[in-house]
Amino acid sequence: MPKIAALVEGHTEVHFINATFSKPHIQRPFPNGRDVSLSLIAECIAESVEFISGEVDEIIVILDRECRKISTEEMRSQIIDMVKKLGCKREISIGITDRHFENWILADEKKIQEKFSSIEYEYSGDGTFGKAQLEKISGFEMSPTDKALLLKACSATRGSSTSPSLKQWIDSINCDWYWKRS
Repeated sequence: MPKIAALVEGHTEVHFINATFSKPHIQRPFPNGRDVSLSLIAECIAESVEFISGEVDEIIVILDRECRKISTEEMRSQIIDMVKKLGCKREISIGITDRHFENWILADEKKIQEKFSSIEYEYSGDGTFGKAQLEKISGFEMSPTDKALLLKACSATRGSSTSPSLKQWIDSINCDWYWKRS
């Protein structure tokens, strides 16, 4: 199993990385929310990466786009450019959920149908309010651990077929990760 370092925004992301990697090094260096500037996010990434020591196969970053007025591709590109300008030389795989982390869960239509007996379910697409949709489908507010375990049970292949933001992230990951192949 690959050795990874992960820089993530929220508790669900921490639980997901812990559930899908063996002994990951995880940090939550970002202030959370849609008003946080991309330059501050880039500074947090560059500073955190500077202090990652040891043999690491991959550095993974997971952020939410929230309500920002740019696409996930633009956001990712701008952050990578800023991180490089700050002197970071390491390769970083940045995943930006379009809009919330819950959107990646909802992208696996088959798993949602199985889990919640929702035969009529169809993913409404990236950019929608995933937190509220997942709560509506499940009938309750799931804990960060429950959401992480549900995403772990989802298929990255199926989710990537309906979520361009998940596909972009999965395609950028270079290490041999079993969830990527699911």
